[in-house]
Amino acid sequence: NPLDYSRIVLAGFSQGGALALYTGMTQSRKQSTVGLGLGGITVMSGYLPRSKAFAIARGSEKTQILHCHGEQDSVVPVQAAALSKERVSSLLKETSGGNENSYEVKTYAGLDHSVAIDELNDVAAFLKQVIPPIPITTQADNAPEDDEVDPTKMSVKQLRAEIEKRGLKKESRGMLEKSDLVNLLLQNQN
Repeated sequence: NPLDYSRIVLAGFSQGGALALYTGMTQSRKQSTVGLGLGGITVMSGYLPRSKAFAIARGSEKTQILHCHGEQDSVVPVQAAALSKERVSSLLKETSGGNENSYEVKTYAGLDHSVAIDELNDVAAFLKQVIPPIPITTQADNAPEDDEVDPTKMSVKQLRAEIEKRGLKKESRGMLEKSDLVNLLLQNQN
């Protein structure tokens, strides 16, 4: 299955945040000219490096960005957050399909070059907002139509349940290896 980039969020603190922001917005997919189109980017106490050379890759224009920064940051001044947003937003405004409002800066009073619980709560809320929910499937949704189960694709828990369902629990005593459980089911298929 191809990688679902819309379910990926790059995040980092300080230089890691700088790397997440730069890489997430400028890189193209492997063997493609299309940008990553990530679900989001989280920058904590970071900045946009190489801002003059910065260019947004086509396909990354809609990537949501949350930039969290302490107002008392003594390593990366809080102004770096505003300057980063200004540069990215100006490029998004020029880009067709770009959303200049997709870059949000949140500042935290009294916070130095560190992380606070309020910041982590904001990041958690951002992640819930930008990562699409996983579709819930039941075992019945994944079961083959002929109701035949393939033991080679089952977890140990599923193997043990199937063994019990087929009345083979006694035969499985002492079996510790998954391959033994698989072989037991394969030998006793209907």
